[in-house]
Amino acid sequence: GEPYYVAWALSRLGYLYAALNDPDKEIAYTEQSLAIARTMHNRFVLFSCLYNLGSDYILNGDYSTGKQYGPEVLQFATETGQICQISHAWSLLALQAFCEGDYSACQEYSDQSVKVIEEIILVVVQPYSLALLTLLACLREDYAEATRINDFSKHHSVNTMAFQLHHWASAALACGLGNLEEARSAIRKGLESIGSNLTATSSIWMVPCAAAVLAAGKPARAVELLAWALGNPTPALNWARQWPLLGRLQAQLEA
Repeated sequence: GEPYYVAWALSRLGYLYAALNDPDKEIAYTEQSLAIARTMHNRFVLFSCLYNLGSDYILNGDYSTGKQYGPEVLQFATETGQICQISHAWSLLALQAFCEGDYSACQEYSDQSVKVIEEIILVVVQPYSLALLTLLACLREDYAEATRINDFSKHHSVNTMAFQLHHWASAALACGLGNLEEARSAIRKGLESIGSNLTATSSIWMVPCAAAVLAAGKPARAVELLAWALGNPTPALNWARQWPLLGRLQAQLEA
C-alpha cells in the first residue's frame, strides 16, 4: 500500500492500544509506523510517532528510552512551525523533566508549552503542561494557584496519559486542601484509567496520595505506603520527596 497511509494507520493502531492499556501492542505498532515515516520524511507522522513513543515509554517506566524522543519531537515541531505540535513537544520535555526531578526545567518547559498556544486559546493541546503546573504548585504548597490551573485544565484531557496526569494532579491538590473525599475520587478515576496495567508509572504516582487519604482511618497502612514511597529510588517518586505535606504527615504518623 501507499507508505503514507500505512504509516498513518499503524500510528492510529498504536494510539488505539494506548487507550486500551495494552503497552506492548501500542509500542509495537507505533515503532512500525515510525520506521516507515522515517523513510518518507513525513514530518507530521514522524512527530505523532515520536511524541506518542516518548509518552508511552515514560508511562511504562522506561525513562531513559522515553527521554531520547523529546529533543527530536521539538526539532520536527519547530521545523514545521505547527503551533499545536510545538506546544505538545514542550509538554513532553516538561514531563520528562518532572520525572527526573528537574522541577525548574519542568516549570520552564510547561510555561513555554502554555505560552506558545495562548494566541489561539486551544488548551486541549496542553493537558500535560497544565497538570504538571498544578503539581508544581502543590510542591510549593501554593494551593490557590494549583486550584486555578486545575480548574482550567479539567475538561481538556484527550488521551490516556493526559487523563492519568490530570487525576494525579487532582488527587495531590485535594490532599493538599484536606479534601479526602475528592482525593479518593481522583485516585479511583486514575486507577480506573490505568486498568489492569498496575505496573505503570501512573499507578506508582498515586501511592503517596493514597497514603495521605488512608492516614485518617488506617494509619498503619499509611505509614507502610509512605515509607515505601519516600524510600523508593524510582524517578516516578522523586516528587513525593519534595512535597512538604508528606514530610509532615510522616512525622505525625510516627510521633
